Amino acid sequence: LLAAGSKKMGFIAAFRVIILALIAMKIDWYIAFAVIAVVTMTLGNLAALVQNSIRRMLAYSSIAHAGYIAMVFVVVAHSAKAAELAIVGGILHAFSHAFAKAGAFIVTAMITYIFASKIDSIDDYNGLGKRAPITALTMAILLCSLAGIPPTFGFYSKFVLFLSAIQGDLLWLAIIAVLNSAISVYYYARVIMRMYWGKPTGDKVKEPAPYALALIIATLGTLALGVYPSPVSDWAYAAAQSLIGGL
Repeated sequence: LLAAGSKKMGFIAAFRVIILALIAMKIDWYIAFAVIAVVTMTLGNLAALVQNSIRRMLAYSSIAHAGYIAMVFVVVAHSAKAAELAIVGGILHAFSHAFAKAGAFIVTAMITYIFASKIDSIDDYNGLGKRAPITALTMAILLCSLAGIPPTFGFYSKFVLFLSAIQGDLLWLAIIAVLNSAISVYYYARVIMRMYWGKPTGDKVKEPAPYALALIIATLGTLALGVYPSPVSDWAYAAAQSLIGGL
């Protein structure tokens, strides 16, 4: 849980250090950053694709999302006209991913608690929609946000981030990112299908109120910011303008 938030804070802190250096030095670093971004997102998604452990799947998918956020440095190093939008997209995606990933890890903790299972397996999610409906529904929405499916916050943040690559004349990078997102849809959808179409392994269980409340808050926040992202996007634009304007 802490890893999701601390990782994103690290990226946001890195924005100021690396982006200021890139713009100030005016060196053509974008190819090196592009290789890092593409390799990171691709390897992360391919590794997540073959996991049966949900926690490991989420961990490897975080590597892929780090690759998406690394696109910010590629765009900033390559195109001044798209730099502001790229920074905005990076900030938004850092927050959307932290929000959804934190909720998803709460689900994994809840599954372990409910079923007293030390084995973190996708099989534990079979028929979860019938056994723990609130947990299953919130997990499905959070996974949709991680996959970038509308109307979630994850869709909006990916849209802004990928659009910045297009505006920065890096269409090829945007296409690779979209293809990687398509890979992620498969392994996220696999969990959702298990929850709603898998055969239940037991009776309906009681969902602990503290866990359920935390999940509902995370899910409502993900949906609300997907439909009305202005509160966060306005702040992100102000932060980007301040960063670039300070040069």
